[in-house]
Amino acid sequence: MVVALVGLALAACGGSAPASDSVSAPPQITLESGGSFVEGYLGGYCWASGGQPAICVDPLRPVFEQEPAHQVGASIHLKVDQPLPDSLTLTLRSGGLSGNDVVSESVPVEGSVEWRPAIDPGEYILIVAGKWPQGDASYMFKVSLQ
Repeated sequence: MVVALVGLALAACGGSAPASDSVSAPPQITLESGGSFVEGYLGGYCWASGGQPAICVDPLRPVFEQEPAHQVGASIHLKVDQPLPDSLTLTLRSGGLSGNDVVSESVPVEGSVEWRPAIDPGEYILIVAGKWPQGDASYMFKVSLQ
């Protein structure tokens, strides 16, 4: 029954509209890696649109199909679709989703983000958390810093 409710909530949030207050789901955030873009896994979110109450979704644990590699000390590039969030926080977590936050930082909100965390090589989960007037959402990426 829980899976059916999550599926129903996800179906209700589909689509998008050009006006920022009528956007029916959180905008996509993508990670640039080697000239291509990897879509973030949309994690938990609460989102209101069209004057309706917010719908909150807590999806199942992500399965990461791609693990972009980045050089330690190189910038991590993110593309943020419209409407832009009011705030954006980037966090690198070691040890998987249940691991420890290693570094977390609020970054300026623009159409794209460059972030250069001072961190050791390893495999991390990059969590991008945004807040919009319509609600909040988090995106996850698995990244390898070499």
